[in-house]
Amino acid sequence: MKAWITLLLVLLAGAVSTVAAQGVDWVGLIRSGQTFQVVFDVAPGKFQDHGAIAPASPMGTLKGGDTYTVTYGAQGWSVTGFNQGTGAPGTWSYKPGRPEDHDLDLWGRLYKFSDSGEVFDTQYGLVGHLTLAAAPPPPPPPLPDPNLGNNPGFTTGISTEPILWSTTASQYVNRKGQTLGFLCPPGGKASDRLWGTGYYTEDTSICTAAVHAGLIGFASGGVVTVQIQSGANSYSGSTRNGLTSKDYGPWQGSFSFVGAPPSTFTTLPQGGIHWSSTAKDLRGRNGQRYAYHCPPGGSFGSIWGSDLYTDDSSVCTAAVHAGVLSQVHGGSVVIEIRPGSSAYRGSARNGVSTANYGNWGGSYVVIGAQ
Repeated sequence: MKAWITLLLVLLAGAVSTVAAQGVDWVGLIRSGQTFQVVFDVAPGKFQDHGAIAPASPMGTLKGGDTYTVTYGAQGWSVTGFNQGTGAPGTWSYKPGRPEDHDLDLWGRLYKFSDSGEVFDTQYGLVGHLTLAAAPPPPPPPLPDPNLGNNPGFTTGISTEPILWSTTASQYVNRKGQTLGFLCPPGGKASDRLWGTGYYTEDTSICTAAVHAGLIGFASGGVVTVQIQSGANSYSGSTRNGLTSKDYGPWQGSFSFVGAPPSTFTTLPQGGIHWSSTAKDLRGRNGQRYAYHCPPGGSFGSIWGSDLYTDDSSVCTAAVHAGVLSQVHGGSVVIEIRPGSSAYRGSARNGVSTANYGNWGGSYVVIGAQ
């Protein structure tokens, strides 16, 4: 007994400090409930572990040379690792022993640890050391699901942020003009925060609005791409895809979806019939949709922006840039009028290069081919 007390006093007196060689306050860490590991080092001059029932085994069912994962809490010690008695890994719990007394109770055998992280056995002395448990690897990023249908978050190379069905765009109002990707998880529930049609108030639920816009469903969820926009003087409610959105008056910020599928366009008013036609004369009619006819073999016009275009941009050229029709074959395209933006980002797509631009009073987005 005297020898064991002497050994304990020596190892405690020899500790550098509470924060020891590894820079870890082991007593504080263990008491906090943080997971750590005990590594039993088998080497000549220390000990050799010969199995669960060998007389020279200092650990019983613990295995020399192995690493054991340990957590201390209100219910005592929880130890996970290989059990030589059962011949398989497992987890066992024990009550005795307190970290503040430098105790380690591992499957019923009481060890001592020093402030420097050394582990001692009453009979064999130094047998191992403590180490921090390795952090689990981060989860892999979500992969595109071919069953999601429209998936602009991946096809445009925009990074995708997982969100909740209750998440609104309010936290992104300072990013006007930017295009952001979001992942709505499967099994969603509709939020009552839903104002607008096509473009929505920034305090609208993003995922609920995506269902209203026909991009995703509650059961499957999915990836959507959002354009953060300035506020508008009014927002029009509607019933679409089983959801009814509400009207609202002036509001400070908005958002819309890039690549929203077209609705039924049979009754839409005509916006223009030439490749030079723009939407500038329609400024202020936010949320309203117009059809444009683009004759085959037209000439590209001036264009500013990507996804969200200045309202003086050539609509037919924007339709080619957006990938909904070709210059050779032409066709009819539907746009939706949006408020102005503080910035427009140029890009090169489908053989069309658009220009950057700063603050402008009116915008539109390409909804799809008619």
